[in-house]
Amino acid sequence: MELPLAWCAAESVVELSSPPAGINMVVGGDTNNGFARGECRWLYQLIALFITLISKAFIPATNPLTHPLLINMHLKIAFTSFQRRALISIIPILFFSLLQAQKIDYCPYFYLDISTREENGESVKSYSPEIDTSHQDSLSTFFGQHYNRFSYLLWNKLGDLGPIAETYPDTAIMDSLFCDLLHNNSLFLFYLNNVLPESFRLPGSTPETFTTDEMMLVASHFFYCLEIQQSDTVIISHICVSIKDQETIPFKRDMTLLEAFAFEGIFNALQNEEKSKIDANFRRYINESTNRYKDRMNSLEELLVTVRHECFALMEDDEDLKQSLLQYYRDNRDNLNFIID
Repeated sequence: MELPLAWCAAESVVELSSPPAGINMVVGGDTNNGFARGECRWLYQLIALFITLISKAFIPATNPLTHPLLINMHLKIAFTSFQRRALISIIPILFFSLLQAQKIDYCPYFYLDISTREENGESVKSYSPEIDTSHQDSLSTFFGQHYNRFSYLLWNKLGDLGPIAETYPDTAIMDSLFCDLLHNNSLFLFYLNNVLPESFRLPGSTPETFTTDEMMLVASHFFYCLEIQQSDTVIISHICVSIKDQETIPFKRDMTLLEAFAFEGIFNALQNEEKSKIDANFRRYINESTNRYKDRMNSLEELLVTVRHECFALMEDDEDLKQSLLQYYRDNRDNLNFIID
């Protein structure tokens, strides 16, 4: 795409470093106009000041575009171009700035953590994607406030981290590969973009619409009956374990955004609601279902599967869970780029 700038002509071209892909800045034309002679210097000063204010107002502080050196470069181009008789339009600079405003470098915030332990005389290595919330900026603060949704996406949607972890103890290569994965996994970046506040979100991100029934279907599968004890038929259960480690759910479309939301919303209810009934309801459903079927099943495994599926259905219809999640959605509507209808 070409942006003709003949109205702001010059005798030579002033190049900006790394213009946005697909944009060619064309400078040329009559050098005898008032702009080239410096008669409108006040206008350039005003526009340059406007760029600075726009950059600080709309571009996240974490974005390298807000670095003082880059802003100063823009101002220097504007203020010295008259002496050099080489003018470049301020408009493509502003356009470039706004295009880049939402391109977040996630590498300082997400990292791959490696730990080792001794097991049967051998060193066993384990790894996990983690979030660094220690940075003093608004994005880091948001990651800390909504840790669970991002942790869910890192664990379940980033991809196979095993090959990257195998490069340890060469942490330089490991960190570089992990950073590349963050930058190049477009689907993962899509998910991230849609669970961020609008100020960090890519422009033109159209929100998807989910139904309340879909929300409950997704949420119910975070209440998982894991195993059954042979001695007393007590069922061991977990809340908010990874969906990918469970039975395949026949979703008709991608429910990842709902998964991350429900994962966080359930944690919020269990940790912050004073009289949350969700956990108590789940345990009651397990006990009632176990008592209902334990004398009718041919094996403990059959009993476990039966109770597990019935609890899925019961949690899917649980009114306390439904109201808790809907309230959490209302409280976070401004940082979730999807609609629950």
